[in-house]
Amino acid sequence: MALAPLFNQNSQNPLATLGQVKSSTKTRAVIADGAAAQLTTVTYGGAPSAGTYTLTFTPSGGSAISVSYVAVGSDTNALVAAGMADAINNKIGVSNYVLAYSSSATLYVRGKGTRSFTLASAAVSGGTQTVNANTTDAAAAADVEVGRAMILSSTTTDNGTPKGKRPVSTAFTAQSQTWTITSAASAIFFVDITVNGVTTTIGPIAHNTNTATTIDDIDTAVDAAMDALADAGYNVVATNTDTTLILTADVPGATFTSLVRVSGSASADVVGPVFNGQTYLYELRKGLLGFATCQGASNASFTDSSGVWPGGLPVSCAYDEEVCLAASAPAAGSGFWVSVASGTDGQVYSSGAANRVWLGDNLWTLDGYANLSALNL
Repeated sequence: MALAPLFNQNSQNPLATLGQVKSSTKTRAVIADGAAAQLTTVTYGGAPSAGTYTLTFTPSGGSAISVSYVAVGSDTNALVAAGMADAINNKIGVSNYVLAYSSSATLYVRGKGTRSFTLASAAVSGGTQTVNANTTDAAAAADVEVGRAMILSSTTTDNGTPKGKRPVSTAFTAQSQTWTITSAASAIFFVDITVNGVTTTIGPIAHNTNTATTIDDIDTAVDAAMDALADAGYNVVATNTDTTLILTADVPGATFTSLVRVSGSASADVVGPVFNGQTYLYELRKGLLGFATCQGASNASFTDSSGVWPGGLPVSCAYDEEVCLAASAPAAGSGFWVSVASGTDGQVYSSGAANRVWLGDNLWTLDGYANLSALNL
């Protein structure tokens, strides 16, 4: 039976709170997807002349700061844009918020974090200085609640910090494995599939008329066996062509192994690598950074490109400690599952259901925590 939602942000008792991390002595900073830095452009046109060009920069919630470039008579619009970029990058109180650069007669001003800002043309010397509508609006990353799983969404950010997000099925490509099968009279087939920690042997399946019909029979037998498991419909699905049996993980991010055994003069050969070039894009376990934590606060918000909260608290990820699912321990032998469904992505459960990836059994301690170190991440 699936348990209640993972966490309660308003609880005053962290050890009894759903989703609270019991300890986090080993952490790493992570950054959630969804954040966007503002990008604003300024276009220079007309006939520039010697004199001062000024932009007014105002960070959200802050005070206006003027930035100026003094043009000479020989300056082109491209030189004015480049000069203004240098002025912005050398202006204390502005350069800590944005990075400026130019191309031809266009000035680009990009935020260094997710804080928004405004630009306004305050003075020109000949020609025009047009502040355009934002190319990209600033956007804070979605909150990642304490206790939810985090997966790697790219290898590193610019500063070398792993970049993460909550796991959702669209972040993965479902594992698929193809077997080329040739049947023959008197052949007998067995299919072994290991999924969610359980190995199921399907068969014997006898040769039936020809290869295509025999593969149809194998397909039917595999689907029936998979549906009969405790987590029916959430494991491996079989499809086929006239010459191949195709096994696919029903939940993107989950994995399985398979073996087709055959007797007689028939054959069964796996096509390509078992994991289709397995990377963290196929398997949640390989991409699991850990579980979002925040030391000294009740909710983890991944808000800027540095991985640090505005208040200075570290956004961190515990990946060898314990995370609490509920105040009372799940039943002995319960599995450890992570949802990849939108809305509950990253939430932990002690039973299988649609869009949940199994990571192991017997991980729960008597006080209702999961021992993450046992996952061997």
